[in-house]
Amino acid sequence: MESNNEEIKEKYFDYSKRALWLRAFVLGGHEGLVFTTLLITGVGTITRDIKLMLLTSFTGLVAGALKLAIAEFVSVYTQVDVIVFQTKRDIRMGRGRQIGQLPNPYQISLLALLAYVVWGTLPLLAAASIRDLRLRSSIAIAVASLSMFVLGILGAALGKTPFARSCAIKLIGGWIAISMSWGSKRFLDRYSKL
Repeated sequence: MESNNEEIKEKYFDYSKRALWLRAFVLGGHEGLVFTTLLITGVGTITRDIKLMLLTSFTGLVAGALKLAIAEFVSVYTQVDVIVFQTKRDIRMGRGRQIGQLPNPYQISLLALLAYVVWGTLPLLAAASIRDLRLRSSIAIAVASLSMFVLGILGAALGKTPFARSCAIKLIGGWIAISMSWGSKRFLDRYSKL
């Protein structure tokens, strides 16, 4: 009986310890895919100039990655501040609480930045040489969709969560973000000509 308990303890792994960096990885990747696809479909429908589309999309990719990294840094740093100062208050009041392992805002923001750039590059590379505007947009959306599905699989595998649910959330969330932004652009294009 004791050997079974020891085996269970050895096999047990707390996946919640991965939650913060896994969240940054998935958020960075998903944001990179959605934003780059929006840039390709937005700029790609305005001009046939592939160099302009690539330059604009790459610039947007870098700016988006830096924006997300800064937002992650600020967010995680705020979380660390709250934990540290609450622990200090608890110690002063005699509650004797210890600080556990704190998240590292530098690591989390760097991970989000790298995930954004790597995943966001995929639709950009796929659409890079396509001159036909509709085909370029369709390829970018298809590659982004496939990439979101793969991101869902990776997120589920690394977090030991249900695959179907993880993939569905990434795909549906990405499609909603892309369609809302693309739809609002089409709406503004149509009614700005009136």
